Amino acid sequence: MGAAVWPAVHRAGGPAVGRDRHSAIVQAVKPAIGPGLEIRPMRDSDAEQVLAIYQAGLDTRHASFETTAPS
Repeated sequence: MGAAVWPAVHRAGGPAVGRDRHSAIVQAVKPAIGPGLEIRPMRDSDAEQVLAIYQAGLDTRHASFETTAPS
């Protein structure tokens, strides 16, 4: 299995067919974490970097109708 982007999803029980294809259960699959990385809750000390990433997305003008990240 190749590298996944969070959230990767798969259909439980394999692909559905016919009229039932839209009612399949979708489950999130947590990807493997690379060396030196961890997934943890955001801390107050992360806010500056998180807001900078958010602002970079807003700057593309494709992420939202908002133009500035919250302060």
